[in-house]
Amino acid sequence: MKLLNVKPAFIDFPRMSDAIEQILQADRLRKPEEFLQRTAPVNILESEEEFLIELSAPGLKKELFKIALEDQLLSISLELPQENEAEAKQYRRREFKPLNFKKSFSLPKSVLTEQISAAYENGILKLHIPKAEEARSKGKIEIEVA
Repeated sequence: MKLLNVKPAFIDFPRMSDAIEQILQADRLRKPEEFLQRTAPVNILESEEEFLIELSAPGLKKELFKIALEDQLLSISLELPQENEAEAKQYRRREFKPLNFKKSFSLPKSVLTEQISAAYENGILKLHIPKAEEARSKGKIEIEVA
C-alpha cells in the first residue's frame, strides 16, 4: 500500500539557491548569537601544562582582535569596520559579509591568567593558557582498598 505518491520534479537551481539563502537568513535572524558562534570555528586542546584555544579567522589583521579577561571569563571578539556609504560599490551579487563575532570561555580558577599569551599566524588565532602547578596531573596513583 502506497502512503505517498512522489513524482520527480524539475529542480530550478537559481530558485533553489534563493530558497536556501532565505532559510539561512531566517536562521540568522532567529538565533543571531548561534550564527555568530558558528562563523569562527574554535578548537580547544588541553595538555598537562596548558589549554590551547585555536580560532580560525583567515585573512584578518591581528590588530582587529580584542581579547579581554574579566572574572575568569575570557572573551575574544572581532568587529570589522563598516564600508562607508559614499564608497559603496554597486554589486550585482555580494556574498562577502563582514565577519563580526564574540566568543566567551569560562576559565577554571586553576589557570595562570596573568601568563595568557596570544598570537595570530596563518589565519589562526592561538591563545596559550597555562595551568597552575597544583592543577597539573601528578600521574597515575594506585589506591588500595582497605
